[in-house]
Amino acid sequence: MKATDPGLPTAIMQKVMAHADFHVVADIVRRNTSGKIYLVGGKVYRTAIELIHGYKCNSEGVDWDFLCIGEVVEPRRAYVRDDWVPNEGEYDGSKANSMCLKHYSTSNSNYTPQSIFSPTIVKKIDIIGIKDVMLATANPTGQLEDYLNIVPLTVQSIALSADSASYPSLYGRVGMKSIETRTVAVNNEIGALGRLNVPKYLRQKAENLQFYYAGSNIKRPCNCFPNDTQLLWRLGCQSKLTHI
Repeated sequence: MKATDPGLPTAIMQKVMAHADFHVVADIVRRNTSGKIYLVGGKVYRTAIELIHGYKCNSEGVDWDFLCIGEVVEPRRAYVRDDWVPNEGEYDGSKANSMCLKHYSTSNSNYTPQSIFSPTIVKKIDIIGIKDVMLATANPTGQLEDYLNIVPLTVQSIALSADSASYPSLYGRVGMKSIETRTVAVNNEIGALGRLNVPKYLRQKAENLQFYYAGSNIKRPCNCFPNDTQLLWRLGCQSKLTHI
């Protein structure tokens, strides 16, 4: 299958829906959100990589990430089922309109969510509210584009509409180009949600995905070497050691 194949969105959705947890996860997300919902993150781009390039990319093992263009229920009022537990302190107030839910291993018969025993986190759902994305966006629109522009790496700039399993749509030209060429670069170094060492994260992600890696997708003359316009400029660069 090619990146330009019109059947790719449906193929991705079918593969995602075949996951054992999909229907429970989808039910939890729908009951805790309003407005349009997109599946984002590794479930989308790793599944696309497997379909396009034909090698395993751990699409089954990564967390569930959703973008909500609307409101997200407060964790204390969240609808939960099947041992999923909202983690009220996950974002420490940095994402007031988002929610994280975790599923713990209950193989220890003495375990309850309130017990002193340490459970094993085996699954996680992150519901990201567009309002939180807008707070970190220079010129927010309140739409999917805000998310696609703010994610740290190019391969992450992709989303699958999760409202309709029959006619899904795939969004994100930057992300699709990254997957098609098996090259990951910096998409947004300073607008990322959360604090990241983006160059280090870039290398780790590239190695994990079996991709090549490059620097920022914004090419400017380097502050250190003004005559060399081929180098990729990074904020606050003082020496070539800070380059990717």
